[in-house]
Amino acid sequence: MSVLNCLEDLAIAPLPNHAQIQLTGSDAFSFMHRLSTQNCQTPQSGQGCLNALLTPKGRFVGLLHQVVLPNNSVLLLGGQGQQQQIEQWLNKHLFIENVQLCSVNKQNTIWWVAGKKAASKLTRLLGQSPPAEPWQCLLHNNDYIFRTFNCVDSHGQPVPAWLLRIRHTRGNSLIDALTSQANPHVLSADEAEAIRIAAGIPRYDNEINDQTNPLQLGLQAAIDINKGCYVGQEVMSRLITYKKVKDRLVKIMCHEQAYQQLRVGQRLLLHNQQAGQITSVSPLFTPGVAVALALVKLPVDTTLPSDALVVQSNQTDSVSVRLHTSS
Repeated sequence: MSVLNCLEDLAIAPLPNHAQIQLTGSDAFSFMHRLSTQNCQTPQSGQGCLNALLTPKGRFVGLLHQVVLPNNSVLLLGGQGQQQQIEQWLNKHLFIENVQLCSVNKQNTIWWVAGKKAASKLTRLLGQSPPAEPWQCLLHNNDYIFRTFNCVDSHGQPVPAWLLRIRHTRGNSLIDALTSQANPHVLSADEAEAIRIAAGIPRYDNEINDQTNPLQLGLQAAIDINKGCYVGQEVMSRLITYKKVKDRLVKIMCHEQAYQQLRVGQRLLLHNQQAGQITSVSPLFTPGVAVALALVKLPVDTTLPSDALVVQSNQTDSVSVRLHTSS
């Protein structure tokens, strides 16, 4: 049975140790506008976006879910283990602006919620629909519901997903109500990772790291191409204007015998030439489901999204793949 079958109803998973940073002060929005890939100059309460912090070379510092809070501050949710890295980078670039950075991860927890019945079950608990548009956010009794990356069902069709930032309470939180009233499938860490990889969602630091940029990972939604200067903007503009992005994140399909030999860091061979490497391998094998992710240098005439099919895996340091365009 496919792990993706749980998405026919409702699935939830805790996301421990994810970055949670709140920016306050009169210069919070101009500060984020100066540093990040999104336009933050005209904030509206509750407005959300997918945002990125980059190095001057256009490489990732962090990928963020961002929302404007009612008190004219900014909430940033980053990846697992990124709290200190993002805080240090923001503080490094804070000069004379009136901005205060506050870690709020000890007061709150983050949960991932997805499934074909997730929206209706959340609606019953919230008294209103959760956000349907990508990256938008809903405030509900000090909890935040972020629309996040779609996952996919066993047929490859999109399934909506949300991040819930839940304030710590004693047995009376939104996640407690969801667990007791909606009968969700609580994912193990391995199940959650298999669902992520099947959907082709990048994570820190397998795919999101100081060697990659948003365009390689298909994260164009994190970039406002009409925006002016920000850290890494010159590199991003050149890559977009001259179509210089040489490799892309693709999903790897293979039979079970080949899957047993896949590992992170393994080289990929395309027509016997090195074409990239594997970045994530699913901890669970499910027939017919993508089981790995890889950064691959694609042929010029290949359009995205693309998958790769393992055709040979008899070496410890490399696998041979054949690319094909997804339907």
